[in-house]
Amino acid sequence: MNLQQRISTFVLLGKIFDLASVNHSWPGFDCGLTETEYNEFLATKELAQIQNQWFSQQNIDLALAGLAKMMASADLDEWVGRYTINDDIDERSVGIIMAGNIPLVGFHDMLSALLVGKRVKAKLSSDDTALMTGAIKVLHL
Repeated sequence: MNLQQRISTFVLLGKIFDLASVNHSWPGFDCGLTETEYNEFLATKELAQIQNQWFSQQNIDLALAGLAKMMASADLDEWVGRYTINDDIDERSVGIIMAGNIPLVGFHDMLSALLVGKRVKAKLSSDDTALMTGAIKVLHL
């Protein structure tokens, strides 16, 4: 997967995050997911709140909306354009130990590593596995 494909993947994920932040019903296949896959991702929001009582739906939606804005095509292109990034996928891995005090707080670290073509080995916080696992699952689809 080259750099432009990686950027496009995160732009699409940003659109999914944006829709999920307002509990929008399935928008159709334009979001890149089936209705079942999309609804499963929405369900991770409820699971995250059950898993971590500090995560209110408002905080979860705010985190999703913020990440969605960051992954908007123009913003992501501008950010990535500041650096020289190879198209190649690096066989080396980046280890990321993610915090769990804010919904999806480790997502930006993962995004950064994946965009530059690194493989990621992440230790998810036990307080934020639902949302991170949901986001990772969407990335794999």
